[in-house]
Amino acid sequence: MLSGVFHRLRTGCPWRDLPGRSGPWQNVYERFASLRASGRLADILAALQLRLNAAGRIDHALYCVDGTNGRAVIPRRKDERPGGPPAVR
Repeated sequence: MLSGVFHRLRTGCPWRDLPGRSGPWQNVYERFASLRASGRLADILAALQLRLNAAGRIDHALYCVDGTNGRAVIPRRKDERPGGPPAVR
């Protein structure tokens, strides 16, 4: 079941799309929620990070930033849009 949690964290897939070998997705989600609420998930991930770092499997030269930048648009009523209200046909 823990492999299902790691699969979900690694891929970002929906809970319902977990591989069948992980067991029912509801059970995997409940385990994830329980581990997160108790703080044990953070402990597990920190220990895993230390172990991978000690084995030289973390590339500290690689930084990934993900985000979306876009202009904020102020919503307007149709009659306030540039060019006036839409034409009636």
